[in-house]
Amino acid sequence: MYEFEPTPTGTLLHFRIAKPKKASEQRALEQFGPHMAELFAQGLEVLKVEAGELVDEHNNGRVEPELPAPKNADGFLESVPPIQYVA
Repeated sequence: MYEFEPTPTGTLLHFRIAKPKKASEQRALEQFGPHMAELFAQGLEVLKVEAGELVDEHNNGRVEPELPAPKNADGFLESVPPIQYVA
């Protein structure tokens, strides 16, 4: 099972593996664990490059649209102050 967790600097990806039920499964996981971690690290490096290229491609020549005009262009309710919430 995997889970994406947003953070202020990006996203964490959690992989969850169930606890082995047999001693032989535990030994296999202990042997395979370092190899699996290395594969994940290599995959993340590739993903960083590909994601950066996609972002650059998306933003290349991009022009931000104009902000929409206010809906009360006639000035209706313009004199009403904004609501302030006090906790």
